[in-house]
Amino acid sequence: ESTSLFRPEIQERMAKIVSLYEQKRAALLPLLNLAQEELGYVPPEVEQFVSEYLEVPIVHVREVVSFYTLLRSTPPPKCRIEMCTNLSCVLRGADRLYRYAQGKLGLPENGSTADGRFGLESVECLGACEFAPVAQVNGSPYVGNLTEEKLDQIFAAGGTQAEDWCAELPKPSAPSARGPTSWKRSCTP
Repeated sequence: ESTSLFRPEIQERMAKIVSLYEQKRAALLPLLNLAQEELGYVPPEVEQFVSEYLEVPIVHVREVVSFYTLLRSTPPPKCRIEMCTNLSCVLRGADRLYRYAQGKLGLPENGSTADGRFGLESVECLGACEFAPVAQVNGSPYVGNLTEEKLDQIFAAGGTQAEDWCAELPKPSAPSARGPTSWKRSCTP
């Protein structure tokens, strides 16, 4: 059954993950993350497979999938826009920009267009407060100092040119002694 869902190398990674735990069920979240990494989301047949593989009730797997917002139970949109709506970004207009994007795309909160082309999600923090308001397109890079015009460019390009929208972010010459910063996932290659 797993043969049709996952490539052999993914099946090997699954077995290795399970072997790291005393109890198989402890591998639930890592297996779901791996499945999503491979497929883009966690469809019902993966929930069933993981349930059987770990010998846990299917309801337990579904509870985990529905609880964690990082796990998707539907295919991701082609252009996924995650917009920070935490304090620093809201103080710089993120709430107004979020409503603008919803209206422009005709979306409910945290929704996707019917054709699957665009998705808009409100996220707590992207860790780039100095460039507020901030969004992230398809997981990278950041779009800082977000405006209605930049959102319109994202919509027009369908999320394919994210690197162009963050050109105004300065690039560090060396890693910061303070540890990880927002540069790790911003515009640097």
